[in-house]
Amino acid sequence: MQTPEKAILGTPVIRRILDVAPDAMVGVDADGRIVFANAAAALLFGFSREELTGMPVETLVPNTQRAAHATHRARYVADPSIRSMGMGLEVTAARKDGTSFPVEIRLSHVELDHAPVAVASIRDVTERKRHDEALRRSEVRLGTLAAMTFAVMRSTDARGEPVGDNMSWHAFTGQTDARAREGGWLEAVHPDDRQRVAAEASRARGEERAYRSEHRLRRIDGEWRDMVVRSAPVRDADGVIREWISAAVDVTERKGMEEALRASEARLRETQAVAGLGSWELDIVANRLTWSDEVYRLLEIDPADFRATYGAFLDAIHPDDRAMVDRAYRASVRDKTPYSIVHRLLMADGRVKFIHERCETHYDRQGTAVRSVGTVLDVSDTRGAEAALEANAQRLRVALGSMDVAVFQQDLALRYTWMGQPQRGYTPEAVLGHTDGELLPQDAARRITEIKRRVLATGQRARETVRVTEEGATSVYDLTVEPLRDGRGAVIGLTGASLDITDRVQAQAKLEESQRDLRALAMHADAVREEERAALARNVHDDFGQVLTALKMDVRDLRRRAKRGEPVVPERFDAIDELVDNLIRTARQVASDLRPPILENLGLRESVEIQAAEFFQRTGIRCDVQCAPIEFPVSDHTELLLYRVVQESLTNVMRHAAATAVVITLRVAGDQLVLTVEDNGRGMAAERPAGKRFGIIGMRERTLALGGQFTIRAGGHGGTVVEVVVPLHHQGQAEEGA
Repeated sequence: MQTPEKAILGTPVIRRILDVAPDAMVGVDADGRIVFANAAAALLFGFSREELTGMPVETLVPNTQRAAHATHRARYVADPSIRSMGMGLEVTAARKDGTSFPVEIRLSHVELDHAPVAVASIRDVTERKRHDEALRRSEVRLGTLAAMTFAVMRSTDARGEPVGDNMSWHAFTGQTDARAREGGWLEAVHPDDRQRVAAEASRARGEERAYRSEHRLRRIDGEWRDMVVRSAPVRDADGVIREWISAAVDVTERKGMEEALRASEARLRETQAVAGLGSWELDIVANRLTWSDEVYRLLEIDPADFRATYGAFLDAIHPDDRAMVDRAYRASVRDKTPYSIVHRLLMADGRVKFIHERCETHYDRQGTAVRSVGTVLDVSDTRGAEAALEANAQRLRVALGSMDVAVFQQDLALRYTWMGQPQRGYTPEAVLGHTDGELLPQDAARRITEIKRRVLATGQRARETVRVTEEGATSVYDLTVEPLRDGRGAVIGLTGASLDITDRVQAQAKLEESQRDLRALAMHADAVREEERAALARNVHDDFGQVLTALKMDVRDLRRRAKRGEPVVPERFDAIDELVDNLIRTARQVASDLRPPILENLGLRESVEIQAAEFFQRTGIRCDVQCAPIEFPVSDHTELLLYRVVQESLTNVMRHAAATAVVITLRVAGDQLVLTVEDNGRGMAAERPAGKRFGIIGMRERTLALGGQFTIRAGGHGGTVVEVVVPLHHQGQAEEGA
């Protein structure tokens, strides 16, 4: 007499269910030999069903694990029990070709011909592990990106207790997690902002919504910094808030500019539901649907309260997927082909599950469909991982698109395995698989490789400034590199970011050069001023002193003659008159040296023409003046600036240019006045000896003080062009200098 287990196992229905099951299923006797295997098992392991039957089950295990497997099997035979998926039975299996792969096993116990048989349901979890690893790497990338964006990150649980890595908060404020747990995080907020910030945070947490705040934080050095803070809740799969992530960005230097602050989550927690396999059979003639216990558990329905029908099953499907599932099933019946689809289930509480369903329909001799048999598999964990991976990738793409930073990963051989937003004109495809030595100039590649090898050797993060020079142009990068670790903490490569700071470095260098020039100009101006004072003193002493002494002597002589009653010689009055004329001329010359009087008497255009004529008389160098009519009033400061530029430019031509001709052009361009002085001399390199730049610096600073632009460049046919552009109605003032 057959046992109930044998009778059930031997029915054609169960055999067909096993054959359409997506998981591999094998039965093993007490001696460890396979007594039956379904089609999925033959496909999974690469053996035929005939080869599998009678084969030792250890053949399906890698050589290194067969002894341990035999021991575990013997224990199970001694104490058999049902072990569901996810109960710790995740092992490695071996195919016929020798390749190994991870599997998850569910065990149950039956009897066949009064002999115990262990039935194993075997599922290949290679794809799930790949998704898990991809998700972990994506989280590492997001964590790296958060560290590279210079944001101050703070993470708390639903009660406000600090959780996770709050190193950036500690580094910025100097506040420890222990102090923050005592409510001390508000101590880092400016006293004038604390009440408002506390109210905003409390209100947002009560309403379970993200919020944005602008307030001041005290940096570790005691300075108050303006910050834009965004805080958002992180929810689990059930929608319950498990964590709050806050990101604060220092906007002190650019306060007043509106800029969206993208809050990025520091970590993503993806929980995977343990999958269960269910089978069903539909009697099409009687419209009766039979479910296994696993299907009821999967749909979270009590069998005592539910009568399974095809219509009832459709009602459990997500409304947006019902028509698709019904069409797929009816097309399968009509076309007499199996189908495999993924659709959603809508739970009573609003949760959604993803189901992978397979079905095969059987027909009578007349070709009429009489019965459909199928399986359902919960693949929510895989779909959840894929969705999380895509969400992370989307966040990463958005974040990279808003910054001029390249984020990358490299393997232990320092070959790029992933690149987001490459620099220097490369595409990701051109970078992947290559090393820095294959992409960068030799010196830069050597320096960068040394930094990265040091990180691999020490396991410590490094941040360095590196310069890359190619074809005479140098770019500067802020490079941050840290080790990339696997789930066990072993270093498997590098991850990092490279920020192009060339513009910032060049701007700083120009600022320092300008400051040096201004200091040198100030010293030069002091020296020139002292020289002018000395010259003025000499003129007063030599010219004024001599004339006044002669006048004094003549006056004394006239007084003596008058006392004696002697006649006065008219020639003496003529001499005195001539001395007075000389004194007047000397005074006018001194005044002219201090400030050209022709500007006040004649105006800018005529003054430039007179200056050009005097230059020709002194040097013999032809000097043409082309001045357009100026119908707008020009300020005294602008006239003096342009006059001095012409004066200094002609002096440089006379001293350095070896020119034979000079052209001075003065014209109006819109609301600007443009002055150019161009010579046909030797050019800029020959005309500017080292260290003699004070005249040029003075012209430039005078021009900038009036809101203008000063440029000096090589001429189109040799020589040098000095150009000054100033606004006609500038209201600023510039001091007169040497």
